[in-house]
Amino acid sequence: MPTTLYLLRHAEAAPGIPDEGRPLTPKGLRQVEALALFLKGKAAFAPEDIWHSGLKRAEQTAQGLMQGLNLTASLQLINGLSPNAPVEPIARRLKLLTKNTLIVGHNPFLERLATVLLEAHGEAPVCHMRKASLMALEKVEGVGLAGAWQLSWFVGPGLYFNTQG
Repeated sequence: MPTTLYLLRHAEAAPGIPDEGRPLTPKGLRQVEALALFLKGKAAFAPEDIWHSGLKRAEQTAQGLMQGLNLTASLQLINGLSPNAPVEPIARRLKLLTKNTLIVGHNPFLERLATVLLEAHGEAPVCHMRKASLMALEKVEGVGLAGAWQLSWFVGPGLYFNTQG
């Protein structure tokens, strides 16, 4: 089976300063619960490792998903996942990836990383990742900066989250 990389943008966070300490809002917590409920029992989502940026909202999103799905994956703070970090160091690291891994992070980093991994060219990102959006990429044979990846699936919050609630 191919290695799968999941990219998850953190759920809705409260405004404030300092940026790294912003927690999830009540709506953000509900988004994480709804995503966990949506993913429950789906074999297509099986992370073995979970990486997060260390910013509170990303860590809370990762922890909430782990709890909601009873995941036993390893939760790791990874340097280089902040919103404006360069994607190349992480892309190089992903070339060697052998475990299904979830990265919980931020825009514009995640959109830029997806664009590099999918080998899209141009200034515009290959996708728009709204808060609490989840993407799955499968590793395929290739020689690019990060190897080669293809989009397997994408889930936006409009599919699983009731915005009226």
